[in-house]
Amino acid sequence: DQVRVKVMRWCLRVKLAQNYIEFGRLFDSTCNKPIVEDSRKDDFWGAIRDKKNKDTLKGINALGRLLMELRQAYYLKRFGYEIFFIEPLDIPDFTLLDSKIEAIDERTNFIKRIKCQLHLDLEIIDNVLKNPEPLENKIKELETDDTNLANESEPIKQIDEKSQQKTIKKKRIQRKRNEIQPILAFE
Repeated sequence: DQVRVKVMRWCLRVKLAQNYIEFGRLFDSTCNKPIVEDSRKDDFWGAIRDKKNKDTLKGINALGRLLMELRQAYYLKRFGYEIFFIEPLDIPDFTLLDSKIEAIDERTNFIKRIKCQLHLDLEIIDNVLKNPEPLENKIKELETDDTNLANESEPIKQIDEKSQQKTIKKKRIQRKRNEIQPILAFE
């Protein structure tokens, strides 16, 4: 049992290193809730529902425990070396297809995935920046909407109130411009 638990722990660490973003999202979605492999027949890796009380699970739940352990490591060392570099296990005959298993180093692959994602995001921004006219039109449209709102409102009774309303309108327009400005700032 100890060897298969070590191998499963190692496999899960490799899976996290190779699928960091997707696996990390799953960990994030579970928060600190218990993870249980709800099994029909395996009470070692999972837990089996009690025949008398279906809300009760019985078993060692080794897989769930290993996932919770890995989730804790993920939270503590989110981008640490040990998340992306996994040494081979020191057990006899730790091989795959008769070949010795070497250390798994996913640091470079992770960086490539991040760069690729950033490149795609930058392409989208670049396309927007090549044709900024729609954004400028959106700003003008927002300004027009606020002007129309001001025209539809009741007549202002005092000069101070009219001045105050203009200030509020200017702040609204500025806030809407600020929402769009980060996209234009890349020019």
